[in-house]
Amino acid sequence: MEYANANYASSISFLKTALEANSYEPSADAFSYLLLGNAEGRLGSRSSLSKARNAYERSLGAVSNYPRAKLGLAEIEYQQVAKSCAGGLNKSQRKILAAAYNKYSSVYGLSKSSAVPDVDVRAKYGMGRIRVCKFLAGDETQFPPAMEDLRLVTSRYDAFPERIWLRGVASAAFGLMGAMLVQENRTNEAIESYQQASRIAVDRGQVKLFQCILDNLNGGNSNCAAINS
Repeated sequence: MEYANANYASSISFLKTALEANSYEPSADAFSYLLLGNAEGRLGSRSSLSKARNAYERSLGAVSNYPRAKLGLAEIEYQQVAKSCAGGLNKSQRKILAAAYNKYSSVYGLSKSSAVPDVDVRAKYGMGRIRVCKFLAGDETQFPPAMEDLRLVTSRYDAFPERIWLRGVASAAFGLMGAMLVQENRTNEAIESYQQASRIAVDRGQVKLFQCILDNLNGGNSNCAAINS
């Protein structure tokens, strides 16, 4: 209940207590460590992200190739680099992105045998997001495959809008496509993409961000970075 209510500090305490009981049922432990990693990751500090990484690794230690734990590890790696995309990537950052991409790709390869709903979409979103980062860092060859990855995400949501868990990731995918289209000076297409992102966004902060970007694309001069910080 604490986790569902986004009370992550309390949920961390509860999950640690449950794991210390040491019943060692692998699938239960893997899931508990996954939730622990997710909760630590939501807190966002450098220390919490390190603890999240450790929890995801423990989850994989309980159940090898657990897709959701792999996705969690890839997310931690991506977040290490995400704020540097537009400013260019150094060798170390590219190496981190490559490790994250390999994890997403591995999950995508396992998706046909996974019971996790739409895990292929989650993996493709991660792969596409990394390609977007490289594109924004100056690698224009990443544009076509990034768009292909992200369109898989949005098309799945279009086909199954009742799957509410797809809504947030589809909104984010539309936003990323918009960012690339802006870079390509394809303003009308970018506007359409950001409109879609705003229409289905789950988080109010994301709605404000997309609306701010749309206002600027239509001639405004707002500081959208302040919303995203």
